[in-house]
Amino acid sequence: MAKVAPTMQMRLGPDVVFDLPTLQYDSFKESMEARISEIETQGGLPTQQHHGWKRGIDLSGVRFPLDQGGITPLEGLRALIRSGTPALMTDSAGYVWGEWAVKSLSVDSRQFVIGNHPAQQSWALSLVCVRE
Repeated sequence: MAKVAPTMQMRLGPDVVFDLPTLQYDSFKESMEARISEIETQGGLPTQQHHGWKRGIDLSGVRFPLDQGGITPLEGLRALIRSGTPALMTDSAGYVWGEWAVKSLSVDSRQFVIGNHPAQQSWALSLVCVRE
């Protein structure tokens, strides 16, 4: 098991660590939705059928790459999107959240400095639960 840094918030697989110095999230939104379909019945009211559930997490934050490890912390998330492979998510308390896939990542880079490097990046990440 990977060592947990005291500043770690969460870990997604072996390569993506959400932590205070490099990739800190300041917003955590969790959602859960039932999958329900309506079935028409002959001569009566429609009935509902439950087909399971869908769970998601949206994370967002602002980072300052010049002070926080450069632009590379976001590369691990991009690699997960490209692979389509779910990754095990754990938090700093050791709780296992299950396997999650990266649905989307958006990055807004601003305040460019010499070398065309962003001084600020706002990012948003959407995850979908594959297996608990």
